[in-house]
Amino acid sequence: MSNDNRSYYLLLFNAACAWFAVGQIWLVQMSCYPLWRYVGRGHFQSYHVFWWHSIWLVILVPAAFTFIGSLAIIRYRPSGVSPKLVWAGLVVQLTTWILTGIFWARWQAELTSMNGAANIALFHLLLTTHWLRVTLITLYAVLVTCMLIAGTTCFKNCDRMETPA
Repeated sequence: MSNDNRSYYLLLFNAACAWFAVGQIWLVQMSCYPLWRYVGRGHFQSYHVFWWHSIWLVILVPAAFTFIGSLAIIRYRPSGVSPKLVWAGLVVQLTTWILTGIFWARWQAELTSMNGAANIALFHLLLTTHWLRVTLITLYAVLVTCMLIAGTTCFKNCDRMETPA
């Protein structure tokens, strides 16, 4: 397998992870977060702790693969993919991870008040500002799809050029 083939398959894997993340983030934003309103005050803390720990594997592992993939694409950029597009993708990934660490992950940890009920003000802040995270994750998937289209076009053209007539 040539280096360009490996680069293309890395990009394909990264695109799959990115779109998986899009499905997750939209599900959380549109379904999970709004449903929290219906969890009773005395049950919110145990519900939230269970939910928070249950998402680590299914959300954080693919997100880590996506981030690592965005770094790897810098080194193993397929032919036809603009370096500017790759760097834009990395900036979006870094912004997502930094803002998640500074705001959203911290707010998740602080969401339950001392009496076990949800901190309503923090819940509303999380719900409204989290749209920025939804946008960033969706934007990365769009960028990596543009990379994939550019890489696929070149991949197909390069294949045709190498095939003897």
